[in-house]
Amino acid sequence: MYNFIFYNYHCGRLMNAYQILMKNGVYVAVNLMEETASTEISTLSKQGFNIHSDVIEATTKELALDIFKANISPSTKRVEFSIKSALLFKTNGLQRLPYLGYSVLCFVLVIVALFVLFAGIDSLAEGFLVLLAVVSFFILTWFGLSLSVARWKNCGNKGWYYAIALIITLVLDTLLMGVAGFVLWLYLLFNPQDSSIENT
Repeated sequence: MYNFIFYNYHCGRLMNAYQILMKNGVYVAVNLMEETASTEISTLSKQGFNIHSDVIEATTKELALDIFKANISPSTKRVEFSIKSALLFKTNGLQRLPYLGYSVLCFVLVIVALFVLFAGIDSLAEGFLVLLAVVSFFILTWFGLSLSVARWKNCGNKGWYYAIALIITLVLDTLLMGVAGFVLWLYLLFNPQDSSIENT
């Protein structure tokens, strides 16, 4: 499996090859030269550790970790998801499964609001329902947008880049009949959390 690894010497000392794995800000270096490397990586993966780097050559595990930490991008503080933080575009903590759930709920509520809005209502009481549906529609649209921005930021992108992506998507969808928007939604749904975001 690791036949691409080789030995070399630096200042007369034997260099080993290390694979770095990470879970919740904890880093582990696995010596790929050891016979148990594959088993160790497999065990750590089952415990939730993710491979987090290219192979690093060093003389010790401690040095490998030091080299890795000196070269990785600075971590980004995770802002936990809440309805308030989402509506204010302040969260980057919305991961895939919650995003799916909130998106489906928001979509269903928007359909209900639109149904009430265009149902052809005459009475005063039903007119109030129309007003409520209009207000609900705009609130839900804002919430849906905030969900997408939160998930976009969780993928490691800058929030304002989503405005550019959204504009391009809307332009493309004038020709593609919603295909571009669906592709953007799939990206948000399946792209994992960026590794630079700290887990809490």
